[in-house]
Amino acid sequence: MAIESDSPPMDMPDEWYKKDGIRSYMELLLFVIYKLWERTGGGAGIVSDITVNITTTGTVAVDTDVEFCSGSITRTMPGIDEALKRVTIKNTGSSNITIATPDSALVEGAATGTLPPNDSWTLADDGTDWGIV
Repeated sequence: MAIESDSPPMDMPDEWYKKDGIRSYMELLLFVIYKLWERTGGGAGIVSDITVNITTTGTVAVDTDVEFCSGSITRTMPGIDEALKRVTIKNTGSSNITIATPDSALVEGAATGTLPPNDSWTLADDGTDWGIV
């Protein structure tokens, strides 16, 4: 038995599922699946914002997932109370990169961290400090 993609399998008024620009039952079904996936942490671990070729000292943006950095620079993590919870920093250069915090938070138990050349750290905050995971 085939289900027509433009008609719901039950008595559902058209205006209910077409009100937000959804043109068919199939689009409604995909929309609901996507929303469930999104609410259950779907995409956790999927990179959404990659910043490439950072060569200057600065602060990691709160919406960044991965940074590729080089040079003898300092990357400052956002404050613990900001939205960022995890970021990966990759040192693509030949000099150490200093990882710092703007407040009293620690980086793996120290005031700053030193990311060696050709290494990467995934840092996560625990609500108080930043740790390497």
